[in-house]
Parts: sequence; C-alpha cells; structure tokens
Amino acid sequence: MKTPLSWRNAWHNKVRSLVALCGIMFAILLIFMELGFYGAARTNAIAVYDMLDFDVAVVSPECMYLGQLGDFPRHRFEEIRSIDGVESLSPLWLQVGRWRNSDTREDWDMLAIAVEPSEQPFRDSALNGRLPEVAMHDRALSDAVSRSEYGILTAGVGSELVHHRIRIVGQFAMGAGFVAGSAIITSRQTFLDVFQFLEKRTGVLAQGEADWNHVPDRRARRRRGRNGCSLSGARGRSANPASRIFNPEGSWIP
Repeated sequence: MKTPLSWRNAWHNKVRSLVALCGIMFAILLIFMELGFYGAARTNAIAVYDMLDFDVAVVSPECMYLGQLGDFPRHRFEEIRSIDGVESLSPLWLQVGRWRNSDTREDWDMLAIAVEPSEQPFRDSALNGRLPEVAMHDRALSDAVSRSEYGILTAGVGSELVHHRIRIVGQFAMGAGFVAGSAIITSRQTFLDVFQFLEKRTGVLAQGEADWNHVPDRRARRRRGRNGCSLSGARGRSANPASRIFNPEGSWIP
C-alpha cells in the first residue's frame, strides 16, 4: 500500500499550504500581467507603422519616437528618388498638437498625420479612397477608437487643433497609443497651416527593391518623415549620418 506523502504534507498544515498556494498564484498572475504589458507596448508602438504601406522608413538621426522625430530636409526626396530600385515615394508629416474637446473645452494631445491626398500611403485601400475628402482646407479624418476624453469625433464635428479650426469629415480605425490617445489624418496644406513652424520637417514613404546597403553616397536611403517620419534612410560615413532606416516591423536596419 502506497502512502500519499505529498498529499499529507500539503494538508498537514492547511493554512500554510493555502498561503503558499496564494503566493504561487500571485507570481503567475504577475507573469501574465507582464506579458500583457509587453504585447500592449509593442502594439501601441507600431500602430501608426502598421497602417502605412512601405518597404523601409528613413528618419532623421534626431528621431527618438513619434512625438520627437526631428527635422528631415525636403531636398532628401530627390536624393532618394534617384536611387535605383525606388518605385514610389509618398510624403508624410507627423506631429503632436493640443486638441480641444468641443464639449468640455479641455485640451488633449492629438497625433496629426498629414499626407498628400493624391497619394496612397496606407495599406487599407478603403482609407486611401477617403483621402480626397481631406483635400479641402481644414478637413480631417478622425480615429474611430479614440479615448472618450476627446469627445465626439464623428463626421460634421468641428473643434480646434493648436487653436486652428478643424472639421471632421470621416473616420478611420487605429487605436490609442503612447504618444496620444487619438489621431487625425489631414492634408499637407492643413497640417502646415496648423503647425507653421514645422514646414521643413517632412519625409516620404518609399517602395521598391533598392539595395540600401550600397547607395553611392550612403547618406540618404529611403524615408518617411517627422512632420513625418520618413522612409528614406541612411548609414552615413560621418559620425552624424543624414538619416536612419527601419523596416515595417519597427526594427532598425544597421
């Protein structure tokens, strides 16, 4: 006859066993919480990049994150366009500004994404098809899953971004991120009217099969930009390269 030693040890002191079991369960709970935080961090960090259709992104060497991308000179566009294998370039501007809730009059950070309405920089063809709606001045598409503190952001609603009047003409779905709890998509002209001090901070999204490791001057590759993050990139010979490159998965390309 076998003696159930493990069972007897566990129930010899029921209080001690219960406390030990609770400790183990708490540790497991913390592990799953950490995994959840890790997944949420990655999802929020690349939400904007997941929307965009590009092969590689090139940003300013000053780029830290979406809210601080640095300056990207417009003359880099033609340098990137001249690289063999580049099939298309789409300008992009990104900047965080204060959005005013039209009901409570409270201000919240809003991520403004600006594109050329004639381009198709997004993966979602339906979203690309709605870009002509923002071609008129002071028109924008709003994030349908914005946080509640931003108020109602449906078609026809108007409010202010950095004290500039904006009217919502439609919606898209992206979700809140770490940079801001909501986002809008607008045209380049509207963007520059709102953020007048950011005229030089531009970038492009590029597609093609260029060899970014063998560019003649090795200073500009493909970019997306700060007032946009830019899809041109660089691994310059100098200690201060002209730009940096990353792929759609958010990994930097050395």
